[in-house]
Amino acid sequence: MTKTRSQTARRILVQEWRDITVPIEQLRPLIPPELELDTFEGQAYIGLIPFTITGARPVGFPKFPPITSFHDTNLRTYVRHRGGDPGVWLFSLDANSLFAVQLARRFFKLRYHLAKIEMSVTECGGGREIDYAMERVDAEGAGLHVRYHPIGEASFAEVGTLEHFLLERYTLYTSDGANLYSGRIRHTPYRIQSAEAELYSETLIETGGIARPATPPLCHYVRGVDVDVFPVQRVK
Repeated sequence: MTKTRSQTARRILVQEWRDITVPIEQLRPLIPPELELDTFEGQAYIGLIPFTITGARPVGFPKFPPITSFHDTNLRTYVRHRGGDPGVWLFSLDANSLFAVQLARRFFKLRYHLAKIEMSVTECGGGREIDYAMERVDAEGAGLHVRYHPIGEASFAEVGTLEHFLLERYTLYTSDGANLYSGRIRHTPYRIQSAEAELYSETLIETGGIARPATPPLCHYVRGVDVDVFPVQRVK
């Protein structure tokens, strides 16, 4: 992996909607055969994560908020390649920046879609509440509308816990249909808080070919971390 950073970003307002169990046999056909599903105590999981990126740019380039800051939503599951480091497989990503979508599709092989996204943050009583609504700009019209707020103190996930299994992953996998690619990110460990969420609507999971589980999700919130993003490389 090259040591040259291709992009840096400041992530803020990350809501981790994580603890959603899905039958392994349902997810297996949706990921490349070269990857193995990573499970926790025999259970496979999917994650739905809305967040905001600020300052996304190649190293050495200045920030320009109309381009370098945008909202993003991704739908993922958890995988490994040949028993290697824990990683994520991204079923889809949605952003409200045409520049970011085109750049990520071309240079990072990611399945990005253009979306209309509105997010508001309300500070009240020493806390905050986030309202996040997105709709994909294509014939599918997949979308998400959720309101959530963090609760409790922020802390690092302990090794061996479900939270650590889900959150501490620094490799992503994607495919262009012919080849499998991997990319690395680097950041300090997340300081996470529990969160409470009220879901108004969500069709991203079904659009991704996954039947919605009946189990309620476990929610987490992260205020923000600085992220280094490295180029993707073809997996041999």
